[in-house]
Amino acid sequence: MAHPLDGARLKLARAQEHINAFGEESVPYLNSKFCRLDFRDEGDFRNVFLVVTEPPPIRLSAILGDCVHNIRASLDHLAWQLVIANQSTPNSNTAFPIFASKDKYRDSIARITAGMKDTAITRIEELQPYHKGDVRQSLLWFLYELDNEDKHRALNLTQGRIIPADARITTNQSTVAPAWIASGVLHDGAKVGAFRLADYSPEDYVKMEADATSLITLEDSGPWGKEPIINLAVRALNYVGDEVFPRFESFFPK
Repeated sequence: MAHPLDGARLKLARAQEHINAFGEESVPYLNSKFCRLDFRDEGDFRNVFLVVTEPPPIRLSAILGDCVHNIRASLDHLAWQLVIANQSTPNSNTAFPIFASKDKYRDSIARITAGMKDTAITRIEELQPYHKGDVRQSLLWFLYELDNEDKHRALNLTQGRIIPADARITTNQSTVAPAWIASGVLHDGAKVGAFRLADYSPEDYVKMEADATSLITLEDSGPWGKEPIINLAVRALNYVGDEVFPRFESFFPK
């Protein structure tokens, strides 16, 4: 016998297929020379900047959008089945609410969750992003914003980055130059390092080397831009499948 949440779980399975495709299709780009280091002198200092010369293929953005939409849609399938489980009839307003504001949630919840049991609505409320304080720490809000971006605007979500795992500045004498080196996720145009020109003679050849990890993140440098987008998608998928869905299993027959 089919389970009421089979359709919702199929949406998650489809999202996993998109995650797999994103991982496979991103390899050629990540193995390409999509970025370089640029030097700019300012006073006594030579600054080193990251320059992304080739953004990720737009197809990767489309795959990401499809992945996010399937995860988000699985939640709406859950909401639909919660109404049916209460022997009520879903309507065009039926959805799984995701709100950053408690006031907006209160204004809309009756319309969106009409027909659900009060206990189900309570559990939905407990998951709302506004409980996080900073809603951008919520994976549900991540899904909401990216899904809306994909549906209503040109999807321009990904950008190549590198993380310097071992960056160093050397001279032709193989000495390590006194320098400032950045760490963490660097975005296009970010300052990677700096050193004093006055510390070297004109015949010194000074260069920067870095052992780095190539990755793709969101273009935004906020909380979601600090880790690979593929990791965020996996986290969102697992959160919905392993944490959200189990909260509502008791509303459906075994």
